[in-house]
Order: sequence, then C-alpha cells, then structure tokens
Amino acid sequence: QQLPSDSDVKKMFKSRFGKRGCMYAGDLSQIELRLLAAACGDPNMLKAYQDDLDLHTLTTSRIFKLPYETFSKEHMANLQEQGRGDEAKTLNLKRRIGKTCNFLTGYGGGAFGLQTTLANSQIYLSLEECEDILESFFESYPVLRRYLGEYKEFILQTGVAVSLFGRVRLFDDVDSNDNQLRSKALRAGCNHLIQATASDMMLICLCAIEDIMREENLESMLVSTVHDSLVVDAVQEELPIVHKIVYSVLNNIPEVIKMTFGDTFDTSWMIVPFAGDCEVGTDYKNQVSIPKKDIDWNKLLSM
Repeated sequence: QQLPSDSDVKKMFKSRFGKRGCMYAGDLSQIELRLLAAACGDPNMLKAYQDDLDLHTLTTSRIFKLPYETFSKEHMANLQEQGRGDEAKTLNLKRRIGKTCNFLTGYGGGAFGLQTTLANSQIYLSLEECEDILESFFESYPVLRRYLGEYKEFILQTGVAVSLFGRVRLFDDVDSNDNQLRSKALRAGCNHLIQATASDMMLICLCAIEDIMREENLESMLVSTVHDSLVVDAVQEELPIVHKIVYSVLNNIPEVIKMTFGDTFDTSWMIVPFAGDCEVGTDYKNQVSIPKKDIDWNKLLSM
C-alpha cells in the first residue's frame, strides 16, 4: 500500500497468467467524502454529489470565492494549451489546498494540521492564512461544522466513536487532563466514523464480488485491496464478465448491502450516490480508465 505512484516499482506487479492476463482495479470513488456528506447531511455537499459535481473543485471555488469552472481540470488544461502555464499552476495549487481541506477537516483537523499537511506538499502558509481558509471552508459547509462539533461532544461524553455500520472504538484518552492527548483522541474518533465505515463497505463489496466470480467459475482472481480500491488479476478473455461484476457491485452498494444482510438492514442514511471507477492495464502501473460504454478491451490494453 506504500508503493510510490511516480516510480516504475508498480511495473513489477504483473498478471500470473502471463500474456493471457492483465491487472484490473475497481475504486470506490471519493468514498470518504461521500460518507462524510451522508453522515452530516450538509445540503451543499449533498447537492454536489447529486448534481455530479466534483467536490474538490466546488470546495476550492467556495474557499477562494471564484466560479466553479475556474478550478476544473478542463479549464486548467486549456490554460496550459494557451501558454498560460503559470496561471494554471497557481489555480492547481489552490485546488490542492481545497482538496486538503476536504480530507483534513472531515477528520477533525484544525489550522495547525492544515498547515503541516500543506507543508509536506511544499505549500507553505502561515497559521493565520490556514485559519482564514478553514473559516471559509466551514462557512461553505455550516451543517458539517455543526455535525463535527456534536460528534466530538458525543465522543467526550461516551468515550467511544461509532461508525455508520455500528463498529465501536473506545477512546480512554478523552478523559485525560492532557489537552494534546484529548485532542488526538477526538481527531481519531472523527476519523473512525469515516474510515471504519469505508472499510466495512469495501469488505461487503469484496465478499459480493468474490461470491459472484466463484459462481461464474472464473479463472480471474480477486487478489488484493489498496486503500479504497480492489485489484483483480484477470484473464483478458474474462474481462467483460469481471468488469460487469465489479462495476455492478461498486455502483449498486445499497442493493448489495440488502442482499448481504437482508431487506430489513437500514440503508436510509445512504443519501448520496455511491459510485465506483475501474481501470485496466497490462501491469499495475500502466492502467487506464475504463469508459462507461463502447468498451474496446484490446485498445485499452494496448494504451
């Protein structure tokens, strides 16, 4: 799970089926942010997913008070083509700040955490600048701000954090007199709410996919998970069936959960669309996105 994405190490991971095989991956798209939106019910976050907007782009536009299209990848690509690379670079830097805010604040991080995380990416801001950015962020998502405050209060009162699937984790340090330990426990509790739910969701998908692949008597094998994605060592001839199975499961999670646990299992909290993206390639590094229709497998594997 720590393979560097910008090196050739991933090329070493190839199919056990030789020239007959390929590496297929299915990814739960922005699963942490979708779960955060479902948990807090912030209308601005919900609308972004219901309208099929990119939440990172939306957040950045709200923080820096510029139109949504300004921070779209398409706009930045157009700027590059027009020879306005410096402008595109500045916009991309701001987008990275917005993206960091989305992930960090959802887990209870503050201005110091934002400053430290950005510094690790060679983006250096003062603590005051980070505080202003976070204030703009929470002005954009006020229900999220209230929800995180209430959830932290729940952890303080009970000493536990509970995932959306009911997984409980104890936090004794919330009773500590050490403010640093208490703050760390609260951040970990907010993290548990999302990460444990995402983990359980991935496990449910893995079980469903494995069962269906076995029913189909496929030679292809589900071999690994890497964060929010699953990896299939696939036989090329079986790709259409493998893709149909994986894509169907990742894009119909509420129905899969009902099939797994029964019709009475509560999925009413799933108020955002959960979606999956898939890639394929001859090795683990050289993978390309699979289009939603008109798939030419031979062309994809030759790219």
